[in-house]
Amino acid sequence: MLVDTIPELARALDVTVGRLLWLADTRAWNRHAPAGSPLHHVRHEWVVRPGRVPRLLEKPMDLLSRTQRVLLDGLLVRLPVHDAAHGFVAGRSVVTGAAAHTGRQVVLTADLTTFFASVSAPTVYGVFRSAGFAEPLAHVLTGLCTHRVPP
Repeated sequence: MLVDTIPELARALDVTVGRLLWLADTRAWNRHAPAGSPLHHVRHEWVVRPGRVPRLLEKPMDLLSRTQRVLLDGLLVRLPVHDAAHGFVAGRSVVTGAAAHTGRQVVLTADLTTFFASVSAPTVYGVFRSAGFAEPLAHVLTGLCTHRVPP
């Protein structure tokens, strides 16, 4: 999928431009909608973990989830990734990531607390701009790939 404009992206995703902008929430409708509003594209669920801090799961609803999958498989897969990256990279997995450490005398593990929440929309926008996407398209892509948890 090669796209340069918002209408091209909408066509590639088989949605109208209006639906695309609604999903990307470029006008902050989602952020300001009351709980339970049909404007929300993400469900929130707290998972209680014995002896640990509860974890917030953010689950995209079907239309957003399908849209994100098409973006990943058709567009984002073409962007270069660091050699150390294994998550969401075709042909790589937790197993291939761990394989580099097999047989080492010491292996440290770490759980990055609130990792996804720590990646800001401006950072994601910067990645899209650095990859050559025009400003308006980078804003829409950022909206599709990030989410702000409502208060």
